[in-house]
Amino acid sequence: MPNKVLIIHHLERIWETGYKKFGTSFDELVEKFHEHLSRETYDLVILTRFEDFQLDDDYWQIAQYIDRVETYAYGWEKQEMLDNPDRFCEGGSHSEAVLIEDWMQLSGEDVYISGAFDGECIEDLEIALRHCQVKFSRIEDLIV
Repeated sequence: MPNKVLIIHHLERIWETGYKKFGTSFDELVEKFHEHLSRETYDLVILTRFEDFQLDDDYWQIAQYIDRVETYAYGWEKQEMLDNPDRFCEGGSHSEAVLIEDWMQLSGEDVYISGAFDGECIEDLEIALRHCQVKFSRIEDLIV
C-alpha cells in the first residue's frame, strides 16, 4: 500500500506580504494546516522552505506533524537545465527551469500538495513532480 505523503510548499513567514494580498497571513495558514493535520493522517509530511532546512518557533503548532524539511528555491534560468540536465527540467511560466531533487522521487506514493503560491512556486513543484512521474492531488483549501 502506498504511503500517504503531504508536501507543504513554501509555508514561510517571509511570504507574509504575498499572503496578505490573498487575504490571509502566515499565522492563519499555520492554523489551517494545524486543523488539517489534526484531522488527516499522513505517513510522511515534507515542508519545503525557500532557503532554509530547519523548523523554527514559527512552526510550533505543526512541528509534531512534519517529518522532513527540504530547501527548495525557485526562479532558475534555462542555462541551469542546459548545464545540469540530470538535475533540472524545463519550467513553465514561473521559472525557465525547475530543479529536480532526490526527495521528489515519490512515484507510487499517494502524494498531496499544498502551500504557496498557485501558478508560481506551486507550478514549479507540479512540474518537478510530473517530471519524476509522481501523480499527486492538490489540496485546494491549503493552496494560496
